[in-house]
Order: sequence, then C-alpha cells, then structure tokens
Amino acid sequence: ALVFAHRLRAQGFPAHTRLMSLRSGRGILILLGPYRHRVEALAARGAVDHRDTIEGLVIPTPRGAS
Repeated sequence: ALVFAHRLRAQGFPAHTRLMSLRSGRGILILLGPYRHRVEALAARGAVDHRDTIEGLVIPTPRGAS
C-alpha cells in the first residue's frame, strides 16, 4: 500500500495514507485529495480505477472540515 501511494504521488495525485485497525490486524488506507469539487474527485477515481483496476470510493468531506 505504501509503494502504491508513493506511485500515485509520483503520478501527480494527492495521495495520503492512514493506518487502520481491522479485525485481522492493521491495514493501510490510501486517500486521494482533498479535491475542491466532486467532479474532480470522480475524475481522479476514474483515472486510478482504469489504470490500476481498483474500485475507489468518493467520500464527501463535511463542510468546514479540511
């Protein structure tokens, strides 16, 4: 996951990682963004989905949060 996030950053995506607790141990979540507009987030998701055959999610940020 860390190598994938690094590759995304090298391709110009604003990729960030977060360590998560899972039932089976720990995992790494890769986040892209933030994007100012939903259409930008959807375009980034589509580019990564197409290139890496990974199905991502677009999650809105609550207003006032950064």
